Amino acid sequence: MGLACLNHVKMKRLTPYEESGLGIEVEYQEAVRLHGGGGKTP
Repeated sequence: MGLACLNHVKMKRLTPYEESGLGIEVEYQEAVRLHGGGGKTP
């Protein structure tokens, strides 16, 4: 699962408006929110 998370983050940084198809978008958005929104977010 860790590799899938890294792939999702990599894809979101390169193409923020595309879906990775891994089904972890909700978790990704929560992590971005908890981190303070310091990354690229759609």
